[in-house]
Amino acid sequence: MSKSVLVVEDEVDMMLTFRIVLQTAGYRIFEASSGEEALTMLESLVPDAMILDLMLPGIDGWEVLTTIRLAGLLPSTPIIVASASANAVPGQDERARELGCAEVFTKPFCAEELRRTLARMLAPRSTPADWRRVGQPP
Repeated sequence: MSKSVLVVEDEVDMMLTFRIVLQTAGYRIFEASSGEEALTMLESLVPDAMILDLMLPGIDGWEVLTTIRLAGLLPSTPIIVASASANAVPGQDERARELGCAEVFTKPFCAEELRRTLARMLAPRSTPADWRRVGQPP
């Protein structure tokens, strides 16, 4: 079964770009065009990863991220912030990381870098217990 990614993006062209990049890499995509829609979807959906725009109408990405963290939702789901202003606003990268974001991408983004980042984040992780089970040294 393919991994799922919730993409929260209000710009139609950017959502199309995410859809093409992620579907061609084999991911199942769930789409939300607002913070409210994303939070509603998360009541019944636990994606394997999430890509979150910061500048959204209504509830913005910061509020979505804060709500997710305060509610204890998606504790092990990597969240990637993708924003046109990610590097333009001083301290924004640090704030995103403090709120538990795994990565911060500036839009427009490099499609191959996004695919590699998601593949790395969603790769099965081995643990020392796994090593002992298959006889590999730690």
